[in-house]
Amino acid sequence: MSRESYLLSQEVSAMPFDAIIMGFMRIADDDNLAFLKCKYPMLWKELQARYNAPGGYLEPEAEMRLIVNPFPWAVPEE
Repeated sequence: MSRESYLLSQEVSAMPFDAIIMGFMRIADDDNLAFLKCKYPMLWKELQARYNAPGGYLEPEAEMRLIVNPFPWAVPEE
């Protein structure tokens, strides 16, 4: 392991576990993706749903986004 890898591991350790797994799913080869899908089927379903949803918002979040926009300067992509 390089020092750079060690330092990156510190950043990754601050991320939510589900975000890390979803990131792995995005870049995994076929065999590793099959393994991750088997181990984390609900995360795979959520990743697929968010990938196909406008801006990554699922239905309840899309409704809330219309009520409160925490980033008024950012225009969400539709």
